[in-house]
Amino acid sequence: MSDARERLGALLRSVPPNTLQAVLRTLSPSELEVVGDLWELTARPEQIWRPSKHTVTLYLAGRAWGKTRTGAEATHYVAAHPELCGGVIGIVGRTANDVNQTILYGPSGIMSCAPWRRPRHHKSDMILEWPNGVIARLFSAEKPDSMRGPNIGWLWGDEVAHWQRDEAMADQIDLALRLGEHPRAIYTTTPLGTPLIARLAYDIDPDTGRPRPDPSAPDGRALNPDTRVIRGHTRENRGNLGRDYVERLERRIGGTRFGEQELAGAILLDSPRAIWRREWIRRTTVDDVPRLARVVVAIDPSGSTRDAAAEVGIVVVGITQDEQVYVLADASGSYSPREWASRAIRMARQYSATVIAERNYGGDMVRETLSRVEGAHTVRIEDAQATRSKRERW
Repeated sequence: MSDARERLGALLRSVPPNTLQAVLRTLSPSELEVVGDLWELTARPEQIWRPSKHTVTLYLAGRAWGKTRTGAEATHYVAAHPELCGGVIGIVGRTANDVNQTILYGPSGIMSCAPWRRPRHHKSDMILEWPNGVIARLFSAEKPDSMRGPNIGWLWGDEVAHWQRDEAMADQIDLALRLGEHPRAIYTTTPLGTPLIARLAYDIDPDTGRPRPDPSAPDGRALNPDTRVIRGHTRENRGNLGRDYVERLERRIGGTRFGEQELAGAILLDSPRAIWRREWIRRTTVDDVPRLARVVVAIDPSGSTRDAAAEVGIVVVGITQDEQVYVLADASGSYSPREWASRAIRMARQYSATVIAERNYGGDMVRETLSRVEGAHTVRIEDAQATRSKRERW
């Protein structure tokens, strides 16, 4: 039945618009109901996902472009063609609530699209099951480890640019995506300039960590050959949005960097307000580092050693007389107080550096912890205190 509907949709899309209206007027009410459910007829061409040579399809589009419906319809299509997924689909949302409220039961969600193909939702098992036996496992991007174990053959990840633990989740997806002859994934998102989005969209130069330049490309960057990038602007979906919605947004944010991102789906890799910008940073070798006027080991301690806690920041940085800054080493990680103190002192001795410890968190605790480490008496320790919040500094 699904294949027949798809063929009908493809046939109707091939009919010229002036002829299509005449054809539709000949249909009975029950036939019109079937036609009204045909995504292949009502969607814009770029919204209809079909398999290609690419492993990843990345939809980068503005708000209200129709990304959720695109992902939901692609999921239904794959479920109707088990050979594309090996019988198992993965669906990842930003949070568990997003999976339920947007991906499944939102106005454009999987359970809201065309009731004749709606799967059964096993809520306790976090599984969708279609009548032909294909299942979809549901995941929250907040819990990357939940992707360990399951094997999947096709995946839809929604709003990937806004996942809190995006790279950890993407790594687990890459490991789980192994069923079928050609496992594939699609990601739908209004983009942010995150490392993951850059890696998915662009061909990254391993020496610089930056997208390779390509003057012939729309934004001057070479695309990732494994990824099909589909871009879209909010105004393309004007006919399905509230009256004056697009005009109102374009008046407010049109022509701004924020508008480029939120309306046009542009990837902005650098913030104009950032203290450190990528174009200021280049990779070099130790042999290229000139004489340094001062070298420090900077420590930003964490308030906890739990898995979810922030890392302890430990970097070795030097500055020249003409104020060129070199990052010589980065030993940041999750450590107990004694572990990070020992590592910092060891690196300070290795680089003949002064230890700079931020004392905003814990006051004298940092200096006291450092002083108890073997060899600390041979190292100069200085305090530093941030006078503004991180939001103000960034």
